Amino acid sequence: MTQSAPNSTSRRDLILEAATRLFAERGYEGASMADLAESVGLRKASLFHHFASKDALYNAVFERLVTNLGGLIIEASSSTEGSFVERLDRMTDSFVSALGVQVAASRLILRELMDWGPFVRVRFGETWLPVLKAAERFFEEGQREGTFLAELSPRHIILSGLSLYMTTFAIGGVVEQFAGIDPFEPAFVEERKAQLRVQLHAMLLRKQPGNSSPS
Repeated sequence: MTQSAPNSTSRRDLILEAATRLFAERGYEGASMADLAESVGLRKASLFHHFASKDALYNAVFERLVTNLGGLIIEASSSTEGSFVERLDRMTDSFVSALGVQVAASRLILRELMDWGPFVRVRFGETWLPVLKAAERFFEEGQREGTFLAELSPRHIILSGLSLYMTTFAIGGVVEQFAGIDPFEPAFVEERKAQLRVQLHAMLLRKQPGNSSPS
């Protein structure tokens, strides 16, 4: 029987995961291809076989994040299944679940956005902007339907949401010292999902007549 070839996709994913961690820790300028090769047990020449340059690797890291994380937001916000509240909860659960297993994702994304780094500087309009616009349309539609408070700016809901969803996973040391638990522990991720649902309902939902709490 012919032996199958090594799974190049698995090797590529391994490199991208290691690169995500290293870029999150050191930034684009501080991470070298030699460091990246060492972190996945490859010779530098072998790393260049998969990615022709550090720019190519950095772009691939972010394209993967946009596909994985941004795709969850677009899917939940574009869905017509369920009420706006149910769709908001699905968005929260799926996004937090994804961040909870991608240890360096939040830190790297926030670092890139704050620094207006090499990826967003060139490709923000074609990658992250459509994700944010899809979420904005979701809240606009929810306001027209009467679910979300009309006084809120959908644009500012999105800007606040960036912090609500991502900062907790970007400041893992603070969470561990303050809450006494690693934020990537499954128990904390589940707790975070539940708490965000409560917070978002209180912040966003229009109160029903005769009901002192959001629906």
